[in-house]
Amino acid sequence: MKRLKYEISTYFRGLKLIEQMSPRILFYFLGGTVFEGMAPFVNISATAAVINGVIAGKPAGTLLLYAGIAVGASLALAAIIHFFWYNRLWRADVMWQNYTMLLDSKAMRLDYAQVENPRIQQMRTTLDEIHKLNRFGIIPLLWRSATPICRSLVTIGCSIILMYHMFLVLPMENMSGMIWFVASPWASALLAVAILTCAVWDVRTNSKFSERSFRLMDILFPINRIFQYYVDHFFINYHCGKDVRLYHQQELLERESNPEEQTKAFIKDVEKVEGRQKVLLAISSGLLSLLIYLIISFRAWAGLIAVGSVIQFIGCVMEFVRGFSTLVEQVALGVQNNKVMQKHLDYVNYPPKMKRGTLHVEKQPGGEYDLEFHNVSFKYPNSEISALKNISIKLKIGKRMAVVGMNGSGKTTFIKLLCRLYDPTEGKITLNGIDIREYDYEEYLTIFSVVFQDFHLFSFLLGQNVAADKTYDSDKTLECLVAAGMGAWVESLPDGLDTPLYRDFDESGIELSGGERQKIALARALYKDAPLIILDEPTSALDPVSEFEIYSKFNEIVGEKTVIFISHRLSSCRFSDCIFVFDKGKLIQQGTHDALLLSKDGKYHRLWSAQAQYYTEK
Repeated sequence: MKRLKYEISTYFRGLKLIEQMSPRILFYFLGGTVFEGMAPFVNISATAAVINGVIAGKPAGTLLLYAGIAVGASLALAAIIHFFWYNRLWRADVMWQNYTMLLDSKAMRLDYAQVENPRIQQMRTTLDEIHKLNRFGIIPLLWRSATPICRSLVTIGCSIILMYHMFLVLPMENMSGMIWFVASPWASALLAVAILTCAVWDVRTNSKFSERSFRLMDILFPINRIFQYYVDHFFINYHCGKDVRLYHQQELLERESNPEEQTKAFIKDVEKVEGRQKVLLAISSGLLSLLIYLIISFRAWAGLIAVGSVIQFIGCVMEFVRGFSTLVEQVALGVQNNKVMQKHLDYVNYPPKMKRGTLHVEKQPGGEYDLEFHNVSFKYPNSEISALKNISIKLKIGKRMAVVGMNGSGKTTFIKLLCRLYDPTEGKITLNGIDIREYDYEEYLTIFSVVFQDFHLFSFLLGQNVAADKTYDSDKTLECLVAAGMGAWVESLPDGLDTPLYRDFDESGIELSGGERQKIALARALYKDAPLIILDEPTSALDPVSEFEIYSKFNEIVGEKTVIFISHRLSSCRFSDCIFVFDKGKLIQQGTHDALLLSKDGKYHRLWSAQAQYYTEK
């Protein structure tokens, strides 16, 4: 009983989600299905009535009335069905679009630690694969399951109403032999048992096929994942076109991504099972049809039922068998589909683990923010290695600070914790003396403008990329671009701030160099106008001259804001008031540039000397 409640609950949770994605879609799909299920019985009843009327010698006017009623009912049903179908189409399109938006919206609202979690990434990848196959899951639930079930229930109901009296006890006086048998309750019982047996056999074979299909889907998913990866990242992505051509990678990519052999085996296996199933169903259906024709024909030959009723009874019995088989088959398929649909429900309902907090972010009485690390250590999920170890730092508000160190020393992790993309494994970070986990999460993020080394620009307008919004203040946007050293470049663009970046959606889009991308990202950080600016490798794609110009103007650009530089290039340290040196997750030195250079055995001196030799003449 508990299992049954779970299956029903999961099924209706899926339907509820479909209704949320496209309001009233269930009404138009299932409502139209009711009339579609009734439609065959109009023709069955009308044909029986006309034939019985002809045999009974009814007047031509009566026969025409029967025919007129049948035609009128058919036309009315057709109009009603068309109305429902018209409203289905555009609501189905809305549902498809909103399904993708639902998954994307969920991905953007997960904790960053969850987004980086391979298990959650795999959950999303699996949903994308299911969505592309369009065989199972949340979307096909409506037309591959709910709609057939609804139609089957209507079919079964109409069939029972029109043929129930066929199973009533008939007068059996003066009957013997075969006539006595077909008129007896035994014939009705035999017919009922045959119908149920055929339906059960149909259900059993279909269930086996469904289970087999689901198992084969597990084999197909990895194959499809590899193929789709190459399609998305290499085949249709023009950014990869240069490497593909220069290194002649066409054959390599085609060979590695070609799913032909695996797909052939998959299709062959499915066709083998499906073919065997169809043969068995055809045999069972043929035997049942023969039995139905024999019993009903003998009853009509003996005068026990009207000749026209033969058509009605046979049609209703066949519709009942089809409807009952479909109902049980779809219920069994729904149970299998629930396993796939649960993956979707698990993802969209995945709870955030990071505490959101409720406190408002307020400045200190002097108009400053006091940020401090207290013995902070951190390990990435599923890792036994500490990325940071016992870090204690008090950030100097209004100053320029630099964080330096070798690759893997913990510099970027330090910034991720400061921005609360992760929470510390041990220790705490405080803002104005209060643990940052107590603050409203979204409000806390507003105090940072960050340019990460793996930042992204989008195929939107230049102004929209700077403002990170659809609308933007043109004067402010231009001011930020000028401050980032892009003034002359913007003036050279025919459409200025309305110039689209990249050519993914617009042929007039422009391609950007690495340095141009970094300057636009810097302008975006300035546009946000947050009190604390963090630049992770802000000039890695710039030439030395452009780098010097940026740093020389930076004090003027940022004014009284607090700035943290993270860089492998130590030239930024000349412009910093304080430098933090990281090594293997630990803070090993801190001080000014000149003070740190005095320690000739220190890490900073070695790093500075290693780079300085490339900028001095021997």
